[in-house]
Amino acid sequence: MKARVSIPQLRSENSAHTVIRNLSRILDIKVVDLDVENGYLTFIYETKLAFNKVKNELLRIGYPMKNYSCASLLDDMEIPKYSDQNEFSSAL
Repeated sequence: MKARVSIPQLRSENSAHTVIRNLSRILDIKVVDLDVENGYLTFIYETKLAFNKVKNELLRIGYPMKNYSCASLLDDMEIPKYSDQNEFSSAL
């Protein structure tokens, strides 16, 4: 899954460095983007436990989540659509 989190206290490169440094210790996630200007963090996670680890760590270091949205990684992928079995077979 991919999550996009709003972090209002994220205002400088120094705070971004702190967030990245602390989240890099969580092995179950991968930080994809940290937008300091708009206060957004985007990361990939596998389980609800991993998401909660990020939530708790951000709270612990003083950068609590305000809002978040989650999406499947499949939403970002282009999956070919086939109209019949023959097209599918020829694509393989």
